[in-house]
Amino acid sequence: MGANMARRLKETGFPVAAVYDLRAASAQALAEELGCRAATRLSEVTEAADVILTMLSLEITSIKNMRLFLEVADQLGYENGKVRLVLNRADSALGIRVADVEHSIGRKVDETIVSDGRSVVYALNRGIPFFLSNREAQVSQDILRLARSVVGERSGTAANEGVRKSTQKRSLFARR
Repeated sequence: MGANMARRLKETGFPVAAVYDLRAASAQALAEELGCRAATRLSEVTEAADVILTMLSLEITSIKNMRLFLEVADQLGYENGKVRLVLNRADSALGIRVADVEHSIGRKVDETIVSDGRSVVYALNRGIPFFLSNREAQVSQDILRLARSVVGERSGTAANEGVRKSTQKRSLFARR
């Protein structure tokens, strides 16, 4: 996750336990800013995470790498619900079907995001997140569904109450 994503999560009341960057100084600076720990290994972050979102696409190398990652996650003892599979550009006509992906990796894809280069590039060129520039677009709806599924998995009434209070003022996708 990027530094700005971590900042936004913290702003909206989500706990950020640890951050990691290949550049240790960058991780340390962000950790001090957010009041969390700077991990020295990526595995420290995945161990501390409630949910790990993993992206894959309809490409052979992506599918192969996902299968390998899922084997490692299984060996590390991660529960099934901790690792969430997100298929990006799920509607692309590349000759590989979602069912083929699921068969190859041995489990269902949790969420899908459609390919909508036109909306995404248009928003990028205007400097506005595509979710804000076109909330009705399918890609925006897919991102919203993904965000809601992750937020819905948080447990603990105190944490949820804190999030409700902070998000009454600003949503996760609010403009700055």
